[in-house]
Amino acid sequence: MDIESFPNEIFLELFDYINGIDLFRAFYGLNSRFNNLLYKQFRTYHFQFASISKFYFDLICQQHIPFIADKIVGICLSESYNTPEQINLFLSYIPSWNQFTCLRTLSLSNIPSLEILLKLLDICHQLCNLTHLRLSLLYLRISRPELQPVINNIWSLPKLIRCDFDIGISLDLFCLPTTISSTLQYLSVKGHHLEWKQINRLFKSTPCLTHLSIYMAMSDHDNYKLFYHPALIKLKIDVFFSSDFSQIVIFLKALPN
Repeated sequence: MDIESFPNEIFLELFDYINGIDLFRAFYGLNSRFNNLLYKQFRTYHFQFASISKFYFDLICQQHIPFIADKIVGICLSESYNTPEQINLFLSYIPSWNQFTCLRTLSLSNIPSLEILLKLLDICHQLCNLTHLRLSLLYLRISRPELQPVINNIWSLPKLIRCDFDIGISLDLFCLPTTISSTLQYLSVKGHHLEWKQINRLFKSTPCLTHLSIYMAMSDHDNYKLFYHPALIKLKIDVFFSSDFSQIVIFLKALPN
């Protein structure tokens, strides 16, 4: 059967499962029908740039994204040995992120500097439909005072539902927000840890939290009264610095679900 005999609806459904980069590499330029499908009819692009060559990265960003920016729902950018300066290049190619009106998911890995991190978070506030944010700071040295505005900025995003935060291998305490998120439901923190006495503050600043994955450090002398948090339905904790697990039992029994 000739593939071009398939109706447009079949192609549009198939496109949902393919990285936007591969869509343009496979279908753009074949004929006017496919160009029309890519530019005018398909409306849910996901771009995973983590392993793309610079040639195709430049091509996609400069030639195609300006025409489909309002149809992109997910973007993943990564700085690595194979993709050096990718985040900086993307920022230089895209003068305004306001055009990403449908962008819901943003993943940023190996952000190279605090300055760029803060700039990206300011940009996140331009994304009117952003609900999922993943930040990887594996190679970024950042102090607690520097981390505070980062955390507050994230908690201030008006529609954010999920945040995955990877700060790398560290024994530092996580910097708790001083602002309240009324939308954040899913939170995963890797690298930094919380003490048991901090968990109440986290619940109070994230009242809609339903899923939580964290590292916990517990002192044998911790004394706390758990804040009742009825929204929580799933909890994953990695506990260290403890010789008395009775506190864990007390903590889990105090949870509503």
